[in-house]
Amino acid sequence: MSEESFFSRILTMIGITSSHKPKYKKIINPYEQKTFIAVRFKGKEGYINEVGDWIIEPQFEQCEYFSDNGLAPVKQKQKWGFIDKYGKFVIKPQFDDAFEFNNNGLAHIVHGKKIGLIDSTGNLIAEPIYDDISYFASNGLAVVQINRKYGFIDTNGKIVIEPTFEGCSDFADNGLAAVQINGKWGYMDATGKIVIEPQFIYAFQFTKNGVAQVEMEDKNAIIDQDCNIIAAHEFGIESENGLFSINFADKDEKVGCIDSTGKIVIEPKFDFIGRFNDEGFAAVVLDDKRGIIDDKGNIVLTPQFDFLDEDGDGYFICSNNNKYGIIDPFGKLIIEPKYKYTKIVNNTLFVQKGKKWGIVDSNGNFIAEPQWELVRSVG
Repeated sequence: MSEESFFSRILTMIGITSSHKPKYKKIINPYEQKTFIAVRFKGKEGYINEVGDWIIEPQFEQCEYFSDNGLAPVKQKQKWGFIDKYGKFVIKPQFDDAFEFNNNGLAHIVHGKKIGLIDSTGNLIAEPIYDDISYFASNGLAVVQINRKYGFIDTNGKIVIEPTFEGCSDFADNGLAAVQINGKWGYMDATGKIVIEPQFIYAFQFTKNGVAQVEMEDKNAIIDQDCNIIAAHEFGIESENGLFSINFADKDEKVGCIDSTGKIVIEPKFDFIGRFNDEGFAAVVLDDKRGIIDDKGNIVLTPQFDFLDEDGDGYFICSNNNKYGIIDPFGKLIIEPKYKYTKIVNNTLFVQKGKKWGIVDSNGNFIAEPQWELVRSVG
């Protein structure tokens, strides 16, 4: 795959080669737009597209992102409701807080200090009586917290596992969830049956590869769902590609990577390795400088930055001397660190000059001059 960024390819396809300065150029049919970015302009918030044209003019106190059902939570007169892509209220402002709709068609809302769930018509599915509700797992269950105890509800808002646990993780794809009983952590299935006895100081959710990290008295370990120890190390960060970043105590505390079988894939020679993005690249620290490696351990971008971290859509934010730039998902520096700050939202590259945000292409040229006071991240 070419190292040319996705965003750059899109701009080329639609013929954008020079900067323009939108004010209130309005999109006629918002449902033709795939990108809605929440921004603040002159104290009010609305939505723009990837080149800075207004889709919904600024009129709200706060905006969040649109879900697949075409609704977004917005705040007006200190209450939250939901609008469609024309900016019209479908669910009137009535909540103390509200969040985007999930793939199952439910959204978290807050009334007082309690959390509940509504459907896309605004009907209450779960009364706002909980201290917390997680997102729903693939098996249709979500963790709820009430009176400092944890249990699970289904998508109808019905309690299916009573809140009796001291702690819970979400259910993983293998059907197991970590639970805490009498101070120790183990795992149970979706019927509430304990399948791995509570014995750990802490237990993480199982990964897509069917393994989980657990903390024991004398070490951290990676176990399979039969509780067999695959590897034992001091510390681990798991990435979607199945690699674990491990601190090797017997290798001068250097960090390398193992796979889900415990095999060393990247030799321990770095001071830190972050999560790998979808393209197989991760930020690393070596001698107090940050760079990028691939999933074979090859250095793609020489460590040279004071700060480097993945920001969104696979892009990385880098910084030197408190100035920020952007690295594409393949580890290529595309925006030199020279701005007050940078941000990536929906494959759109934002830079901050002074107190205002603008949009640049992958060559660093302005598509929309700095004019927005705030750009909201997705989620």
